Amino acid sequence: MSILPKAITFAGVLIASVIVFSGNSALPQEPAAASTKPAVVPEQVDKTAQADPIEALAGKWDSKCSDKGCVMFTDVLIGDPDHPADPKHPEFITIAIAINRSTRKPDFFSFELPANADRKQGVILMFAKTVKDGNSWKMVEDKDSMSQLDFNSCDKESCIARVHPEILSSDGSPNIDLLEKFLNSSHIYFIYTKKGKPYRSLKPLFPFQRDYKQLMETELKPPTP
Repeated sequence: MSILPKAITFAGVLIASVIVFSGNSALPQEPAAASTKPAVVPEQVDKTAQADPIEALAGKWDSKCSDKGCVMFTDVLIGDPDHPADPKHPEFITIAIAINRSTRKPDFFSFELPANADRKQGVILMFAKTVKDGNSWKMVEDKDSMSQLDFNSCDKESCIARVHPEILSSDGSPNIDLLEKFLNSSHIYFIYTKKGKPYRSLKPLFPFQRDYKQLMETELKPPTP
């Protein structure tokens, strides 16, 4: 059975929890970061980012480049109010975006989940935006951006959904331009199941937008005519 009919409800619960939290406070190989380990080891974490709780919550993006292009990647800690992250055995979703140097556009997006994800269900992606609501802000889900992705491969380490820059929406809307969503949304969130139970995770996108812009202006800057 597809998890899509319940996805909007799950997304609403996740968004509500984030609002409460906020109120209280041919390219290089895909990165080999396992789903049970963060892409950045503690010794490499930027201390400046750690000093900013919002930056620390959002997490940084790393990049690896070659003559053919760059891969940007980051980790998303898996956890929600119903299934909090286990501090002793945390699990992660790794996002990787392979950008072609000649076109300066993504060749593919990769989403790596823990191997214990229900393989037939795949993973649901959806984006959200933060909008002004009187004197405060609120998150509004972009329901047209919802898409259920199948896993291309699974092994004892992880399950991977690797897709082209455009993916099919779940409601028959026009294809979803993933790069456009990453650049113009405030958050991406994931819904997947493990032993039939839904798990949800959310990632702020402002660090990606900042780091992508910097990459386009430096490493992937067009050559001067």
